[in-house]
Amino acid sequence: MTIALRAATLPQTDPGGEIAQAILAANYAQNGVHFAPFMVKGASSSQFNHIWISDRGDTAVDFYQFNGQSSNGFLPLGDVAIVNRGNFDDQGYLLFAPSTDAPDALAHPTDFTWVLNDHGSGNDNDVTYWRMTPPAGYAAVGLAFSNDDKPDVNNYWCVKLGYLRTVDHVTYWNDSGSHWSHNGDMAIAAYNGPASPDEILLLPQTLMSFEDIGNEPTYVLAAKKAYLDVAPIPAPVPVYDPENEPGSRTDIGVKNVAIVPASAIADPGYSGRGVVSPFYYVANQRFYTCTEVDSTPGGGAKQITYEIGTSQSDSTNFKHSTSLTVGAEVGVELDGFSAGVSTSFTEDFSIETQHTSEGSTSVTDQTTINIPGAQNTQFWQRIAEIRVFRTDTSVVSAVDYGLKTLLFTQSPTSP
Repeated sequence: MTIALRAATLPQTDPGGEIAQAILAANYAQNGVHFAPFMVKGASSSQFNHIWISDRGDTAVDFYQFNGQSSNGFLPLGDVAIVNRGNFDDQGYLLFAPSTDAPDALAHPTDFTWVLNDHGSGNDNDVTYWRMTPPAGYAAVGLAFSNDDKPDVNNYWCVKLGYLRTVDHVTYWNDSGSHWSHNGDMAIAAYNGPASPDEILLLPQTLMSFEDIGNEPTYVLAAKKAYLDVAPIPAPVPVYDPENEPGSRTDIGVKNVAIVPASAIADPGYSGRGVVSPFYYVANQRFYTCTEVDSTPGGGAKQITYEIGTSQSDSTNFKHSTSLTVGAEVGVELDGFSAGVSTSFTEDFSIETQHTSEGSTSVTDQTTINIPGAQNTQFWQRIAEIRVFRTDTSVVSAVDYGLKTLLFTQSPTSP
């Protein structure tokens, strides 16, 4: 293959400060993010009452009921159960509100129907499962819980059917060893296919009773992707400098920055991330790296070998830190049960992909170019740096991805 190379100059800039300023100015933790047609905010443990804790059973479970402490219409789609004594504020639970462009996207349930309780558990408290009754044209995507009394319909949302996708489910908790008289097993939604290029699928993090599985579909929310309001900064194109050597890099430019909820990003060890960093920012940055310096007094044909994608080790480490899959086969995507969302940024980030051998995250390619004669020629490849920021603008991790754009710079011709 032959790739047209070019040489140009642009001012060198550092967008790191620009991204940080935009994150802080947006104040999404307080204002919420517009994942059309929804406004979305992070939930905290202070907004849910801890109503029941298991005394026995093979898997520990804690139940939480929304207490109504919210503003501007931000409400849950159901209540919360956490297994294995997990910390509520580490989970990244979400609250939703209708956006001004789609005020009918959400509606309150009209009633609740008793499903079951923990009779037989021997617990001093009771926990009761309630099924929401949605208005016509809407669906309930999760259970509500209480000690006994019927929940308040004004504390929850149902979702308009047009903004939902039917998916599979997996078991979230089973009551084995708990001695419940009823089947207390609960399921959670699980992705069974990729999102379309222009949408992000949001796992509602709510639960369904196995008493309803088979009678009621399991859903995820289909929304539009959200991007940080930051002006693009062109990637600085290198100019010849005799000090450049293989591995030299230009400053970084920025193309765009995607926003994802905390439930999408692993960020292991970052305590309370669902509250202190309810949203993360996936920055699509650009720079050039020098791949080779050669003496070319006679000019002529030059064969260049370069890598598209990223190394297997870098891809693995980045996924462990961020849940993002990065590689030549897929580009940049979030997918799978553990990710909390399903979406691809490959097209939006203008990431070039290429078929690879099974399990590989990069492809080696070659091209031949004709260059003018010059004492020295420096060869460069354009790199996409995918960098993930927290809400406080600290960085989780970054990975470099080789693109197909190549160029060269040459030493000045003697007069």
